[in-house]
Amino acid sequence: MEKVEMELVRARRRNRLSLAVVLLAFVLLVIAMTAVIGRREDVVKAKKFVVIDKNGMKRVELDAEFTPDLCLYDENGSIRVCLGGSEDGGLLNLFDKNGRHSVQLFAGGPKGPALILLNENDKYFMPSVWLDGSKTGPVVQIFDKNGKGRAALGVSKTTTPDGKITIYPESSLLLFDPNGNVVWMAPR
Repeated sequence: MEKVEMELVRARRRNRLSLAVVLLAFVLLVIAMTAVIGRREDVVKAKKFVVIDKNGMKRVELDAEFTPDLCLYDENGSIRVCLGGSEDGGLLNLFDKNGRHSVQLFAGGPKGPALILLNENDKYFMPSVWLDGSKTGPVVQIFDKNGKGRAALGVSKTTTPDGKITIYPESSLLLFDPNGNVVWMAPR
């Protein structure tokens, strides 16, 4: 448990650093746009801004075509960080050195705020881990390659075939078979 807490602390630090980089990039974008225009305007309007480096590589993109997104790219043009917003809330996407989408932080995911680790196919499940702060309470969930919940640590809810709903408290650990049946739990 201590290892998980340490990992969460490190992840929070990385997320704060990523947010700081994104905000700095946005400020630099505004300064660059002011310098390019050569004079101050009260309003600059566009659907998209792209900042390139001295080699012509895209480094920052601010796009408001569909949903507002601010994305940062490395020196090779691979996406690294993307900060966005939607009707559900804010979203931070992190990409690995190969440009693979690997982490999402939702302010308003399908079940509430969530930290999602994605697999090599950029899928939420198959297998993946969710740290979910939903309205019912915090839970860490692990899903198998078929998108079936296989483990839950924290607030969980199960429904039997006859419709009986059981809600487990924050202190619960449940393991499920491929059909979603509880095969082990603590406390009992």
